[in-house]
Amino acid sequence: MSESQTQPAGWYHAQGDPPGTQRYWDGTQWQGEAEPLPDAVEPIGGLNLAEPVNRIGARVIDGIVWIVLLLVVAYLVTGTSGIGLRADGVSYTAHLIATVIGTALVVAYEVLMVLARQATLGKVALGLKVARQDGSAPGRNEALLRVVPFALPQLLAALAGGLGWLFVVVSLLIGIGSVVLLFIDPRRQALWDKLARTVVVGLP
Repeated sequence: MSESQTQPAGWYHAQGDPPGTQRYWDGTQWQGEAEPLPDAVEPIGGLNLAEPVNRIGARVIDGIVWIVLLLVVAYLVTGTSGIGLRADGVSYTAHLIATVIGTALVVAYEVLMVLARQATLGKVALGLKVARQDGSAPGRNEALLRVVPFALPQLLAALAGGLGWLFVVVSLLIGIGSVVLLFIDPRRQALWDKLARTVVVGLP
């Protein structure tokens, strides 16, 4: 559209703007910056972004891996299957040690898999991979930042004792908010994607 056209005021795609964007036309000229279309999904690095259902499925698989790691460590350290909670006959310190070790293993699993394969076991199973926003492979910093929203609330819940439930709630809110973002965010970025500036794409 050119300025000579008598198009009514409204939101349109402006010539020269990236695909999947719109800009406001006031009837005589363009106003503001190009904005993503409400339902647009931006391609990253020439690859399509992963479907939300596939991402949720991959996270469920990884969640099972995390639970197994945490339960095995808890049993080896405390002789029970409790994680980060006081239990009869088991000291809080023992549970804290088990939580720290278990969380460290979860972090190591996430970081090493992303660095080695650009994908955790869940993502490998569903044909997904993690990438920077330009489509390149993530580095150590991105891999670490992606796991912070999972690991930090777990550790804080163990350290907080009786107030640990607050951090459990925080963890649940992070998960629920991220699921919502997968369906409404133009780049389908969960909260940990935004923190690390990464995306999840489908394998070619």
